Amino acid sequence: MNNLTKQQIEDTIKEVNLDLHHYETLPIEYRSNKYITLAAVNQHGWNLQFASDELKNDKEVAIAAINKDCGVLHFVSQELKNDKDVILLAVEKDGAALECASDELKNDKDVILTAMKRSGLLLGLASDELKNNKELAMIAVKDDGRALFVVSENLQNDKEVVLAAIKEFLYAIEFASQEIQELCEDKDPIQVLESLIMAEKLETELKQKNLINRVKV
Repeated sequence: MNNLTKQQIEDTIKEVNLDLHHYETLPIEYRSNKYITLAAVNQHGWNLQFASDELKNDKEVAIAAINKDCGVLHFVSQELKNDKDVILLAVEKDGAALECASDELKNDKDVILTAMKRSGLLLGLASDELKNNKELAMIAVKDDGRALFVVSENLQNDKEVVLAAIKEFLYAIEFASQEIQELCEDKDPIQVLESLIMAEKLETELKQKNLINRVKV
């Protein structure tokens, strides 16, 4: 740990437990001690900001702090911001904690789905690749139609995604592509999109039947 005696550690832990702000006043030698720091973050998660850099990179300390307040994710090391266990714990508590995750984990489907349990709008914090994932987009807009604003331009031009969004929030049509907005202008957008989607499905089915018939011939 460091050169502190057992008695010094025990006495300091008692003081930390009695005073929420005591930890931040301690010399760095004490804030580099894992036992003292664990006691401090268990008392108040935000004490993590005063811990040594080494302990901000300690998974056990980080998890203890996050369990108290997921907002402390800001203070963990870059390495732990790329640790899936740490990020999943944080976003389970508050999806907005996704903002602190590494770019790699913002591109992790499991992490994004966990965050989106809080709000479909949190898809906006995902990677560009996942903002273009139709499965995720459908989940997001069904939860909150306004999430159409944060999906990729490609999916803002997807009739099924737009339809799901406006069924949840009619005015989400404002976030659809210009092409779709023009198709729905001065009309019921739900009826328009449902009709277009049905027509496209019938056309696809007919093409498949024709292809099968050609193969038989």
